[in-house]
Amino acid sequence: MRRNQIQVQIPRYILRGQGRDSYHVFEVKVTIAGDTWSVYRRYRKFRELHNTMKRLYIEVGELDFPHRRFFGNRAEEFVRARRAQLETYLKSFISLCASLHDCPISAFSGRLIAKRDLCDFAPFFKQGIFEQTKTYSG
Repeated sequence: MRRNQIQVQIPRYILRGQGRDSYHVFEVKVTIAGDTWSVYRRYRKFRELHNTMKRLYIEVGELDFPHRRFFGNRAEEFVRARRAQLETYLKSFISLCASLHDCPISAFSGRLIAKRDLCDFAPFFKQGIFEQTKTYSG
């Protein structure tokens, strides 16, 4: 088995909007075989990824996913902690999927995984998807 070819990190988050309409997006930086790109996602897109994938792969449901919070979710300390939790989750998610024989990004396939493979597997990682303006594209 090859080692996991996909590396993910969340180096930062950005506040968008103003006042009650403000929200945070998290930069997800992905590297596969020297190809690096970033996508910007709100927490709800991480939750959608998790819920979709746990229906396809029951093992994903066992991963520790950060809980929703309705009040105080814009506080700097909370967002900083959420960034770290989401990064830990994504790394665990990628590692788990790479260990599953029936997963398209499996390290057992014996072939190199490309950006397109990951984006076809989970559109969450595709640039331009979900972003509302060009400001978000990486």
